[in-house]
Amino acid sequence: MKKFGLTAVLAAFAFLLVSCGSTNTNMTATKVYGYEKSDIKQQMQQTAEQLNSISAKNARKQEEKYKNDSELAEGDTKNQDVILEGMLGDWADAADKVGDFESFGDFTVTKAGKTITCKQGLDYSKRDAELVFVYTTRGSHMVLTGVNLNLKYTLGETMGRAGMNVLLGMGTVFAILIIICLVIYAFNIIPYLQKKFSEDKQPVETAVETAREVIPVDNNNDELIAVIAAAVSAYTGESTDDFVVRKIRRRY
Repeated sequence: MKKFGLTAVLAAFAFLLVSCGSTNTNMTATKVYGYEKSDIKQQMQQTAEQLNSISAKNARKQEEKYKNDSELAEGDTKNQDVILEGMLGDWADAADKVGDFESFGDFTVTKAGKTITCKQGLDYSKRDAELVFVYTTRGSHMVLTGVNLNLKYTLGETMGRAGMNVLLGMGTVFAILIIICLVIYAFNIIPYLQKKFSEDKQPVETAVETAREVIPVDNNNDELIAVIAAAVSAYTGESTDDFVVRKIRRRY
């Protein structure tokens, strides 16, 4: 029943504004494109009352429903589902933060180009909020294009959030710069490691090549065994007394 009431309020409001035309397309002290500001205020307050009657959990469920419906719908029906989805999502995020509803605050209407923004203040026990209806003018008509619920923050909270965003942004930039510097420095270490590895291999390779070129392969050749043992000792750092060369096999 609550879901039906909320849908009915917004659907009726959107229909009234779409169907309302006027030869006077300017805003006046009491009217907006031929529609009474007091009527807009009343409709916004009714919408706020409907939201206040919905829990955060139910609002989240209805948000998912309208999200699924909007994926299948077209035209004005799709636009209405998207509007309801956004509004219910905002209320689901804010319901547990604002506390109990106390009273309605200021109502304002502003125009910027083809966009008309209506704001209705909402006073709660924990944190005040603001219901925002956004319209786009089409000729002498207004079309509802968005409904949002914004939480109000103190100047200190706003500055703190801005400062945190700045610190996170700067921290991310410096972290990336440090990683880039480490990668660049690693390119200088790689050639050094390659050179050191080649130098460690060279004594063994030289000794083996010398043995292959100078001394004929013979398992009973004591001289060849001594050369191979010395090469292995130089490579491993162990004494020739720690191992015994029992057999030598040519692989080429």
